[in-house]
Amino acid sequence: MRKILLFFIFSLFAVFSVQADNKEPIKFNQLPQSAQQLVQKYFSGEKVVMVVKEKDWLDVSYDLQFQSGGKIEFAKNGVWKEIRMRNGAVPSSLISSEIKDFVKKHYPDAKIVKIEKDKYEYEILLSNRYEIKFDKNYNVIDMDME
Repeated sequence: MRKILLFFIFSLFAVFSVQADNKEPIKFNQLPQSAQQLVQKYFSGEKVVMVVKEKDWLDVSYDLQFQSGGKIEFAKNGVWKEIRMRNGAVPSSLISSEIKDFVKKHYPDAKIVKIEKDKYEYEILLSNRYEIKFDKNYNVIDMDME
């Protein structure tokens, strides 16, 4: 009985390990509609060179890369989770006014080159290498140098 149980556990582990990191190249038009619209509206000057659909356990996400080196990660519903620009800043209209005001007040010469969000917080990276975390009410909760 013990051998059967161990075999079963090992088999489950093997199956989940194989499924844990499943990346599949896809075409731009296979992204969720809202992701396509965001790219077309805010990144029309960028050339998309790669789109990958990533299945991780029970979740799906999409990674998009521009020729310039910029990247966007989308959730399965097409909402952006992370935007990172290699040359230039994250489009201002994608950033909340509270975050923009904080950066303008404390780091007027810096640009936001990366923004990441989840349901609890936002994290930005400035061109001067400062990382700043905000809670969901836009209060600063952490600052660090990258």
